[in-house]
Amino acid sequence: MQNAENHDTIILQGMLSRLKPALFHGFLYMPESLRRKNICLFLEGIAGLYYSNMWPGAVDGAKEHGCNLICYAGGALRMSPQNPYEVQRNIIYNFIDKKKIDGLIVSGTLKNFISDREFALFMEQFQGFPIVTLIPALENIPSILIDNASGMRSLISHLTLDHGYRKFGFIGGPKGNLDADQRLELFRKYTLEYGLESSDELIVAGDFSRGGGYKAVRELLNKRCEFDALITANDETALGAIAALQENGIGVPEDVAVTGFDGIEEGELVTPPLTTIKQPIYEIGKSAVELLIAKIRGEEVPLRTVLSAPLVIRQSCGCFINPEHSIDKCKLPIDLSATDTNSLKKELTKALVCFVKQEMPVQPSDEDLQELASAFFDEVENGQTALFLPALNSIVRAAVFADDYVLQWQKILVIIRNFTHGFNGEKSEKADELLHEGYNLFSEAAVRVQAHKRLQEEQKAALMRSAGHSIANSFDIPNLSQAVSQVFPNIGIYDFYLSLYDKSTKEFLSSKPVFSLQRGKKSLSPDKFFPTNELIPGGIKSGADPFQMVVQPLYFKNEQLGIAVFKNGPRQGYIYEILSEHLSGALQGALLMKKVQEQALTLEQQNLQLQKLRQQEKAYLEAVKRELEMGRNIQASFLPEKMPDTPGWESCALFTPAREVSGDFYDAFLLNDGRAAFVIADVSGKDVAAALFMSLIRSLMRAFSEQTHRGEQSDPLNAIKMTNRYIVNHHHTGNSRFMYATMFFAVADLENGEITYINAGHNPPALLRSEGKIVRWLEPTGPAVGITEEIEFRKEKMELDHGEMLVLYTDGVIEAKNDKSEFFTKKRFTDLLEKPYSSAQEMVDRVRDALKEHGAAAVPYDDVTMMSILRK
Repeated sequence: MQNAENHDTIILQGMLSRLKPALFHGFLYMPESLRRKNICLFLEGIAGLYYSNMWPGAVDGAKEHGCNLICYAGGALRMSPQNPYEVQRNIIYNFIDKKKIDGLIVSGTLKNFISDREFALFMEQFQGFPIVTLIPALENIPSILIDNASGMRSLISHLTLDHGYRKFGFIGGPKGNLDADQRLELFRKYTLEYGLESSDELIVAGDFSRGGGYKAVRELLNKRCEFDALITANDETALGAIAALQENGIGVPEDVAVTGFDGIEEGELVTPPLTTIKQPIYEIGKSAVELLIAKIRGEEVPLRTVLSAPLVIRQSCGCFINPEHSIDKCKLPIDLSATDTNSLKKELTKALVCFVKQEMPVQPSDEDLQELASAFFDEVENGQTALFLPALNSIVRAAVFADDYVLQWQKILVIIRNFTHGFNGEKSEKADELLHEGYNLFSEAAVRVQAHKRLQEEQKAALMRSAGHSIANSFDIPNLSQAVSQVFPNIGIYDFYLSLYDKSTKEFLSSKPVFSLQRGKKSLSPDKFFPTNELIPGGIKSGADPFQMVVQPLYFKNEQLGIAVFKNGPRQGYIYEILSEHLSGALQGALLMKKVQEQALTLEQQNLQLQKLRQQEKAYLEAVKRELEMGRNIQASFLPEKMPDTPGWESCALFTPAREVSGDFYDAFLLNDGRAAFVIADVSGKDVAAALFMSLIRSLMRAFSEQTHRGEQSDPLNAIKMTNRYIVNHHHTGNSRFMYATMFFAVADLENGEITYINAGHNPPALLRSEGKIVRWLEPTGPAVGITEEIEFRKEKMELDHGEMLVLYTDGVIEAKNDKSEFFTKKRFTDLLEKPYSSAQEMVDRVRDALKEHGAAAVPYDDVTMMSILRK
């Protein structure tokens, strides 16, 4: 907050522009070995309104000064009420190569939920480095802050003095947030100073969200509070508040004035347009970089640099298109005393040039503004045509191309109107017509800009959904790397590095690269550990151009995984947050699957050893064989004695264990509502444990299917989820063997042929037409049962038409071996399916005979299970 008596605090108006030439000259002409500086930026994240706009400012500031910017999106320190796992993100703040950084920018919001002492202890590790903070964090560190005080005062002054409002309500932000707390304090201060009516009953806590603003207004209305002006802590809250007021028949601004804080673009486009305090969020990031560079250079910088937050007046406060509210004429050299046309042209040109230099970030040339002024008076005074709108349109196009707020440029029409007061008759009508067409020109351009942005966002959202789906369906590292290499370039990410921690120590000081993209191509990474603080193998190296990096932590709840490094990617921060979440989930699944595969290999080796022992101990094996025969009989009793006898349908099965007992099973039964359930599954392993595990899963599936069906709103397919949860919770212990099962579970409506199914990591069943054509393979909708509890099993639906058949099978069909260890193969199986058939039994017999011929002289390698379902 600005203090006139504190000489360390200044308002940033021209200071940085005076420093910049010296910085630019001194920085760019340093010796080659010292030219490129590495700046680190610590942020909670780079998504959300504040950081998504501030981070690009820092990126541009670093680029302008030839610096590399490395952003660590590591979350709030220690804790966050919004996310109990956010503390996991903090670990990346430890991975700073202090030998290679030249300065540090730290967001003061990192300390939102900890004490000043805790934050000071955190910052001690960076003692000796040039540091700048965003909002004051420690007394002795230079910081950038917003002049919230002048913004709040000008807002309350405008509402009070210009409109006469006296009863004020306030919707705040989350308690503990520095901006929220300060804005509430300032609201109390200035309402008291202006002698306004505002009680604690009229102050409601919000959470900076649109929903929070809506809920807060409902609370005020329920308490029957009376207020004629409502100030909110940010624009999102204001938009939610306006929606709630209008929903209850309260006009804005006719009955209640509503104002915001921040200045988001949407506030200008809603109805009514939102009066607000505009935060220079982009400038915060850019100014922080410029201050840090000055400090790196050894130059003296102010302890507190304050950026002004101007009042932006629109309609939600009660103002309409009113020159008195839209333009501060005292700052513009408007001289209306001139009477001849040439003098008026000069005065208007002067006013336009002054205005754009004061208020607009994009500045047309003086010649363009002179042409606009001349064109206006030539059409009004001299009767010429088609001059003003083309000249105005060139300015509109410049604003559109620069991605500036197009509607803000309407203010130049207000300036032009000030020069029409002396007109009358036809001239006045012509001037009004031109200005009206000018407003239409800006409005149409704004609509086009918003439509184009919306289209871009929809396209980007579609790409993000596709990327998330591809990553989430990668259940091993090779597939994950392939998915990343395919989808990342489509969203503008061409350089990317993913590494996993060495978990031999809690500090994770070393990491191993998993894969990387370089210039959009998948790159082989060295298979050896490197210091984690180097971020990528070989460390960060400067190239011909400065770069920006985003470092994202990868974790799954309390499980630390590794880091993702994005280089020179898109400027939409939410992309990195979303991708990191997808990568974390996919990595967790891939690591678990790898563990399962390693255990399966170990089990296979143990099986081979068991076979050798059997040969040496024949007598013992005979006894075991008798026991296994009993087990086989018991296991066989679990299978259905016959397939469901249903009119218009035919189903049959093939079950051939490779050994005495099997890890495969199938089941078919009728539900009470007349639907039929069909299950086929393959348990990991081929031994007694697999058989026991099979028996357990079969029993659970049957029990849970029938149990869930009793509920009116229940779905038998939920049996998979319940079975998975039971296995994980009761059979994944430190001393137990890690086992899982692939499974296909379908429920068929026998009346209309609709089939709802879940494919839990199982071989895709084939959907056939009677002429022998495969319509499609039913791909997995989730991973295997029994891997981890945090699994979603997606349900899919299809319709089995008359004459169509569904063929289910285990991998023992396509992996059946002959005496030369040659597999039966999926291609040969497909060829059998793609032949005309007349019955389900015919299809099963066809496959059975082919398998028997293939493996006639070989020992069975794997259980063979198959089921065919035909709708006649």
